[in-house]
Amino acid sequence: PTSLSFSKSSGISPTPTWLPSMDKALSEKTLALEANGSSTQSLSLPIQLQDEVIGVIGFNRQKDQPWTPQEIATVEAIAEQLGLALENQRLFEQTQSALAETDALYQATTELNTAQSYADILTVLSKYSELGRQAAYLHIGLFNRDATASQRPDTITFIEGIPHRPGSVYPIQFPIPDMR
Repeated sequence: PTSLSFSKSSGISPTPTWLPSMDKALSEKTLALEANGSSTQSLSLPIQLQDEVIGVIGFNRQKDQPWTPQEIATVEAIAEQLGLALENQRLFEQTQSALAETDALYQATTELNTAQSYADILTVLSKYSELGRQAAYLHIGLFNRDATASQRPDTITFIEGIPHRPGSVYPIQFPIPDMR
């Protein structure tokens, strides 16, 4: 396997020079400073999201320019800030998703509150619920009695269904076989 390295003069090129440093940074979950052959050295740090290592950041330079403690501290700060930025992005996406779900729930509640029929209720369910969107048919059915530990309903009465099948007349009652 190879990694990508960037040189200001030649741009991005595939070379294996970062691999030993990256492998060490990932396996030990700490800063790795490695010599890469005779002329270069590599500094790599794991990128962490919470307690999980999700990537690595690395820098190459000539061996005759050793990394200073200040440069190492800067690279550590960059890796930490990158992890925080990725966590913030993840939290932002979760917030956006939750807001979208809340908006959909608000819309569904508004439409359910104004429903004039059982068909209107089923239409809202088919529009706003994942199950409803995937269902070929939706029905509202009521049992003839509560289901308890000692007693099961005998029948189910469908009071509405969508799409409405031609010739269907509601309510339709069906016996329920043993539900165990």
